[in-house]
Amino acid sequence: MPLRARLAERAVQVVGQASSGLVAVQPGRGSWRACRLAVARGLPVVAFSTALETLGAGEWELCQGNGIWANAWRWVPASLF
Repeated sequence: MPLRARLAERAVQVVGQASSGLVAVQPGRGSWRACRLAVARGLPVVAFSTALETLGAGEWELCQGNGIWANAWRWVPASLF
């Protein structure tokens, strides 16, 4: 199986077993896919990025907090705002 397909399958497996949420640090294409999978499962998603991608119906909201969390963005699904 090609590397790209193996990585995609790994994201499905990891996110499928997650129970708390997902944190993405400078996400790339595969990480954004994992973020969308997490949102589809109803898991919270936080990203540290300057180029945020849409994850469906919703919007990015700057996290409230100090330290490193002051630079993080939280995905808020449309049903929550």
